[in-house]
Amino acid sequence: MATVNPVKALGQYVDRFPSQKDAAKALGISPAYLNDLLFARRECSAMILGKLGLARIVVHTTSRQRRSLVKSSHARKER
Repeated sequence: MATVNPVKALGQYVDRFPSQKDAAKALGISPAYLNDLLFARRECSAMILGKLGLARIVVHTTSRQRRSLVKSSHARKER
């Protein structure tokens, strides 16, 4: 599973339009909301992610699993 930055994907989507206003209209949102999304002042909703072909996946972990992830993350950084 690849991790995709939704703000970057949204920016690439918007670049296909002559203006942010046109992109906002195509997405069914206001230009102000689109601008907030592009500058990461708000998170992309499920509707916006869906229109970009993305989905938010939330993985719940136990505290033991999180500690293990943190340890392995630190080990990779030390290499």
